[in-house]
Amino acid sequence: MIAAQPLFGTRLPVEWLSRAEIAAELQRAVAARTKLAAYEAELVMALAELTPDVDDPAPGTPGARTRSWQSDAELPGVSSSCRSWRTCSTAAG
Repeated sequence: MIAAQPLFGTRLPVEWLSRAEIAAELQRAVAARTKLAAYEAELVMALAELTPDVDDPAPGTPGARTRSWQSDAELPGVSSSCRSWRTCSTAAG
């Protein structure tokens, strides 16, 4: 089993920090957000890889893809439900 990792350690209230400390914390927050976005993208790509288009519903059945909302970018072999990383990440949860 994988143990959950905290996103942030213990920290002082912002009002206790100096201007320089706030700037440093802001830099750390931006770096953490960047790492989290990269990790989220990696998770979505792994989920997309595990969701092949052969599992998509047949045309004309409920849940099947339609041309009316399909993006211009084709991703061969990836389920239409996972072509949008936001849709794929919420569909998995």
